[in-house]
Amino acid sequence: GEKRSLYLRDIAQIKRLYKSPAEKLFYVNGKPSMMLGISMNKGQNVIEVGDRVRARLDQLQDITPMGMELTTIYDQPVEVDKSVSGFLVSVGQAVAIVIAVLLLFMGLRVGLIIGAVLLITVAGTLLFMSLRDIELQRISLGALVIALGMLVDNAVVVVESIFQERERPGANPTEAAASGANAVTLAVTAGTATTVIVFVPIIFGGATDVSIFLFHVAVPVTISMLSSWLVAVTLIPMLAARIKPPKRRIKAERFERVREAYGRFLIWTLQHRWKTAFSILGMLLLTAVPMNLVKKDMFPADDSRVIRLGYDLQGTYRLNELEPAIRKVIDYLEAHREEWEIKSIYSYFSEGNGMATWIQLRDDADASLSSTEVTEMMRPGLPKLAIGKVQVQEGNNDGSNSEGVRLALVGDSTEVLEELSRSVVKVLEGIDGLVEVGVTGGNAEREVQLKVDRDRVAAMGMDAQSVADVVATGMRGLPLTEYRSKDGEVPMWLRFKDSESISMDQLGQIQMTRPDGTSVPLSALVSMDVTQGPAAIERQDRQVSLTIQANLDGITMPQARERIEKALEPLALPAGYRWGFGRGFDRDAEAQTEMLFNFLVAIVLIYMVMAALFESQLYPLTILTSIVFSICGVFWAFLFTGTTFSLTATIGVLILIGVVVNNGIVLIEHVYNLRRGGMLRDEALAVGGRERLRPILMTVGTTVLGLLPLCISQVQIGGDGPPYYPMARAIAGGLLFSTAVSLIVLPTIYAMMDDLSNWTKRVMGAASDNLMRGRERATIADVQ
Repeated sequence: GEKRSLYLRDIAQIKRLYKSPAEKLFYVNGKPSMMLGISMNKGQNVIEVGDRVRARLDQLQDITPMGMELTTIYDQPVEVDKSVSGFLVSVGQAVAIVIAVLLLFMGLRVGLIIGAVLLITVAGTLLFMSLRDIELQRISLGALVIALGMLVDNAVVVVESIFQERERPGANPTEAAASGANAVTLAVTAGTATTVIVFVPIIFGGATDVSIFLFHVAVPVTISMLSSWLVAVTLIPMLAARIKPPKRRIKAERFERVREAYGRFLIWTLQHRWKTAFSILGMLLLTAVPMNLVKKDMFPADDSRVIRLGYDLQGTYRLNELEPAIRKVIDYLEAHREEWEIKSIYSYFSEGNGMATWIQLRDDADASLSSTEVTEMMRPGLPKLAIGKVQVQEGNNDGSNSEGVRLALVGDSTEVLEELSRSVVKVLEGIDGLVEVGVTGGNAEREVQLKVDRDRVAAMGMDAQSVADVVATGMRGLPLTEYRSKDGEVPMWLRFKDSESISMDQLGQIQMTRPDGTSVPLSALVSMDVTQGPAAIERQDRQVSLTIQANLDGITMPQARERIEKALEPLALPAGYRWGFGRGFDRDAEAQTEMLFNFLVAIVLIYMVMAALFESQLYPLTILTSIVFSICGVFWAFLFTGTTFSLTATIGVLILIGVVVNNGIVLIEHVYNLRRGGMLRDEALAVGGRERLRPILMTVGTTVLGLLPLCISQVQIGGDGPPYYPMARAIAGGLLFSTAVSLIVLPTIYAMMDDLSNWTKRVMGAASDNLMRGRERATIADVQ
C-alpha cells in the first residue's frame, strides 16, 4: 500500500506536467516526449545512485499509462562504471605483466616478493588517501595505473645490489643484504626524490584549471612512490637476506655475454669521444623532424559518440513554426539511422531558447564509425531550412556544447557590431578547416518589458526598487539558506507558484502592499509591453561584445589561430572596435605557459637534488641530458603512433622528466663509488655500466610493459573525457628512447664533463698560482 501510493504520486506528477502549458517541446527518436533530469546530492556514490534510479525507473515502467514509455537518453553512472571497469582491466593487465617480467628475470621467489611489494604499495597508497579524505578520482585512478610499473623500480635495484654482494665468495647473507642495500640507498632515495619533487609546485601551486587536473595526478603518484621507497629500503633487505639467489640468475650466460659486449662497446665510445659526441648532435638535430610533423593541440576534440546539431535561426519563432523544421531534420537522420550507426536522437525546441538536436551513436562491439566520420557523412545532405541554418559539431555525452573556435568583436554599438560580424563571418567561411561559422547569441527574442510609472508609485507611498524586488523574487526566485540533511546540502529557493507559466494578465494581478497595509495590483503601477530584444548581451572590458563561433574540420587549434590571424589581418575596423580570440585559444596559451613553468621548476629542483647527491655542480648536468633524450623519444613515439601532443601528453612528459634521471643516478652514483674506491675513470665507467645494466633494463622493462595496457587502450577520463593513452605513450616512448641512448652516450658525456671539470680546476689553479706569485713578487719589492 505504501509503495502503491508512492507510485500514484509519481503518476500524478507526470499528469500535472503534461497539463502545464508547453513552452519547450522534445522529440526522442521521432516521438513527442517530456524530459526529466535527475541530479545527485553531494557526497553520494554516482554508480550506486545510478543503480537505484534505474531500479526505480523499471518499477515505474510497469505502471506508466498506456501509450507512454520511459526512455533513458543519457546515463552518466553507466559511463563512469565503464571508465572504472576499463581501469580495472588495465590494472589487472599491468600487474600481471609486471609480475611476469619479475618472474622471468628474478625467479619465482624473488618475483613473488617484489610483486607483493607492488600490492603492498598500492594498498598503502589507497589507505593513506582514505585516511586523509583524499577522493579517488577517475583522474587519480589513471595516474595510479600509470605509476604501477615504476613502483617496483626501487625494489629491483635494491634486490639486484644485494644479490651481487651475495654472489661474492664467502659472503654472509645478512651482511651482504645490509651492504648491498646501503650501496644503493642513496641512489634510490635520490631517484625517488627526483620523481616526486616534480610535483611539488603542482601540489602547493594555485587553483587553475590545469593545476587542479594535475593535482589529482600528483597526489597518488607521490604517495605511491614514497611508499615504494619505504618498502624497498626496509622490507626488501630483510626478505632478501632470507632467500637464496635464483640459480638462473647466476647461470645466465647469455645475459653475461650481452653485458660483456656492452662493456667493450663502452670502452670503444670512450676512446672515440668526439665521434660519439657528433653522433649525439646529429641525433638531436634529426629530432626536429618529428617535432614539426606531430600535431599539437592542448585540448583536442574527443570521439565522445555524441554529435550535436545547432540551429542558427534568423529570428524568434513560435512552436508551430519550429516543429516542421526540426521534424525535417529528424526525418533526415532517421533515414540514415542504420547507415550511421545511430542509437538515439534527442531534439528540443522552444520559443525563447531556439532548438538543438543530439545524436547518440552506438558504442557496442559492432560499431565501426567514429563521430568524426559520421559528421563528415552527415554535413553534405543536411536539410535546408527556411527559418535558419543547421550546424553540426561534436559534443560531449552530457549534451554540452564544446567551445570550438571563438572570436569576440568588441565595441560600443550593438548595431555596428552586428554589421561588422557579417563581414567577419564571410572572411572566416573562406578559411579552409573552419565550418559552421556564425554569430552566437545574436537571435532576437520576445521579452516582456515593465516600465514603472514613478509618479504613480510615489503617490502610493512606494518606490520603484520595491516594485522591482517583488517582480524579481516572483519570477527569478530568491535564494534561501541551504537545507542541511544527512546526505548534504540542498539549495532552497522562494518563488511564486507556477511562475514559469504565468500569463501577462496574471503578472498584472500581482498584489503590491502599500505602507498603510492596503494592496494594489502591479498593472496599476507599471506599463507592460512585449518587444523584441537580444537573446544575450555580452560585455568585455565594459564594452559590448559579440561572439563568432566556428567548428574545426581536420585542423588543430594552433593551425586555426594561424589561419585566422592571417585572414583577418587586412580587415579594417572602425575606431574603437577590435577583435580577439576567445576562451578556447586562451586555454591553450594558459595550459602551455603553466606546463612550461612546471617543467622549468621541476628541472631546477631535480638539479638541486643531484647536486647535493654528487656534491658537484657539473656532474648533474650529465644526468640532465637524459631529459633531452627523453623528450626526443616522446616526439618519435608520437610520430610513429599518430598521437596528438595534448595536455595529457604534457603531464606524461612532466612525470617522465622525474623518472628518466633515475637510471642515470643509479649508473653515475655507482661509477662515483668505484672511482672513490681507487678505480680509474674509464675503467669505472665500463665496470659500472656492466654491473648496472641489468637493474636498469629491468626497471625500464617493468615501467614500459606496465604502461602497455594504457598505451593501446581507449580508456578515457570519466568514460567520456580525454583519453589516457597520450600520457602513457609519452612516458613509455620517452623512457625507451632515453634509456637506449643514455646507456650508450651517458658514459661519454660523463667523461667529457669530467675532462671539463679537470680543465677548469687546472685553469683556476694556474690563475691562483699566478696570483700568489704576483703577490709574493710585490711583497719582495716592497721589502727591498
